[in-house]
Amino acid sequence: VRSTLKQLCRDWSHEGTKERKQSYGPILDALTTLYSHLSFEERANIRVLNPGCGLGRLPWEIAKLGFRCEGNEFSYFMLLVSHYMLNQCPAANQHIIYLGLILLYIYNIYIYIYTTNVKTLADQFRGIKIPDVSPTDLVLTTKRYDLMSMVAGDFIEVYPSNQEYHDFFNCVVSCFFLDTAHNILEFLDAISLILKTDGYLVNIGPLLYHFEDMSDPSIELTWEEVKASLPHFGFELVQEKLTLPCVYTNNPNSMLQTSYDCVFFIAKKIKSSNGALSDYFLKPFFFKKKKNAFMNKWKWFPICDRAQGRVSKLKKKFPPLSAKGTSNT
Repeated sequence: VRSTLKQLCRDWSHEGTKERKQSYGPILDALTTLYSHLSFEERANIRVLNPGCGLGRLPWEIAKLGFRCEGNEFSYFMLLVSHYMLNQCPAANQHIIYLGLILLYIYNIYIYIYTTNVKTLADQFRGIKIPDVSPTDLVLTTKRYDLMSMVAGDFIEVYPSNQEYHDFFNCVVSCFFLDTAHNILEFLDAISLILKTDGYLVNIGPLLYHFEDMSDPSIELTWEEVKASLPHFGFELVQEKLTLPCVYTNNPNSMLQTSYDCVFFIAKKIKSSNGALSDYFLKPFFFKKKKNAFMNKWKWFPICDRAQGRVSKLKKKFPPLSAKGTSNT
């Protein structure tokens, strides 16, 4: 719940403007540049998917540019709150007259009540006003009702497993999303599958890997290794920017400031994915268990030579699982 309230500040408050500019700005600029040859009306023919869209501000901003954007989210907390913000929330600064008094339709949320590293009580009790914009402005601005949609469910279960989504989207945008996978290569494989040829993957985010301290196996590649694997999934890297500073649900008044040096890249799908590389990382035989001396616990590590970043050689070393006569033992 606390995380969702912080996301409200990030996505739907004036205080989150800086964060949104850092994280969403490069994506919105990239879309505008990639499809600069299209008029505002023609952009409605461009289908954009935003997996892991959280509370829906990024797909809302994309749709506001004229693109047909679909947001995808798995968390029930995010889905419930995003539904309210997008469909039920009154307009920003909307007022009503009650008993001769003008009342503002603004909500205050107090997301810093339980935080530490604060200088004053005023910082701790500071209220955040939401929303900063009227979500209904999307229809008023675009004059269309069909530019934004939301789909609930796990990204892998909803899209690559559904035949109608294959070669369906013109662009996939991901913000702080790729590293939420148990297997980042599976995400790249799935994105390639649902993208049309000549479609784009636009990504910004770190490689934090949310499952790294959990018991389930996870693939924790470096950016160098992720970059080397892109051609295997049919992608051509067309733009790369390293160390873009981004904060995430940050409290600007806190005595503790955390910032990510994010990777921003644009990859173009030029052919279909080979797929096999992702399959290998999912197979149990590809992992071994060893003890982490620092944490005094067992953890799973891939049995590949990752130190030198030779991801491209895995295909030769391990033939596709579907190849005739291949053994998985």
